Amino acid sequence: MMTMMMMMTMSIKRPGLTLLIAGLCLMALILPVAAQDQPSGQQPLFSMEAGDFRALAVTTKGERLFVADGENNQVRVFSFPDLESITTIALDGTPVAVAAADDYGLVAVRFDATFDLIQVIGPGMARRGSTYEPVNFIDTAAGVQAIAIAPNSRWGIAYGPGGSTVLELISASNINSVPLSADAYPISSGAFTADRLYWGMADAGLAWSSLASGPAITPGAVTDVDAGTVHLAINPSLSLGAAALSDDTVLLFAPTSDSSEAVAALDVAAREVHFLTTEQGEWLILLTPDGTIRMYEVTDPTAPVDLGVLELADAPASVRALATHNEFLVVAGSQQVDVYTPAP
Repeated sequence: MMTMMMMMTMSIKRPGLTLLIAGLCLMALILPVAAQDQPSGQQPLFSMEAGDFRALAVTTKGERLFVADGENNQVRVFSFPDLESITTIALDGTPVAVAAADDYGLVAVRFDATFDLIQVIGPGMARRGSTYEPVNFIDTAAGVQAIAIAPNSRWGIAYGPGGSTVLELISASNINSVPLSADAYPISSGAFTADRLYWGMADAGLAWSSLASGPAITPGAVTDVDAGTVHLAINPSLSLGAAALSDDTVLLFAPTSDSSEAVAALDVAAREVHFLTTEQGEWLILLTPDGTIRMYEVTDPTAPVDLGVLELADAPASVRALATHNEFLVVAGSQQVDVYTPAP
């Protein structure tokens, strides 16, 4: 600052030059600060505080986001993707998993030591002045870890080490459920096509069961996999599946084939797999065990392209979960939820 004052004094008889020098000095002082404050990576479109985050899901229509808050035993409903708050609903226990159908959500809550509860949160009745409210309850085996919903919102499954429950989703208030024992169906993850349930096993193997006869499924074809399944996903077009395996690889498979034949394998560890689909192509989003997000182009699934770590500005230090819908990526930390449209 002393230097700038001296330069201004020496140039007092030449006001034009004085202004030029002063401006340059001021820019030199400001520009480094601006560059220092500018975060690197892609900026979020929308952000919000999530309380004590436990789980989230986007409705299959892409109009609502359900977020579970474990500290207050609540589920919060937001418009999507702009994250405008719609309502907050009290739950009958601590939420542990969330899934969403066309216009309603399913929230698994810890109820007691013998069983868990799925609370169905649907549009309320207009005369009550409620936008969303609990409209149904389903008992499940204790220890639910996650819920998966079919892209057509026709089927669902809640699964955990204590057993699983297959759900036939006729409407929010009309859901048929069939329990599956953990011994007969050791399901560690599930995903759907229009008429099949794909399920991975914690020890080894990837299987599918037909839903043609309803939710009372029988064991179907099994694909030999030498590792346990951590997480499953099937893309919106139902043409490609991904299975994160316990041997630190990701298997790409064709869900339309009876053998679920492998298409390609990626040498990378993941705890979650998701598909991101745009007009430009299709990408596989991986949440790794250390909380980083990796991206692969899988437009041609026989030749996946590693695009590296996805750099996101303002992303939480510890990413807990991801969700995708079309071109949108939802990133959740312990108390923060952000929506991005990541560019490869």
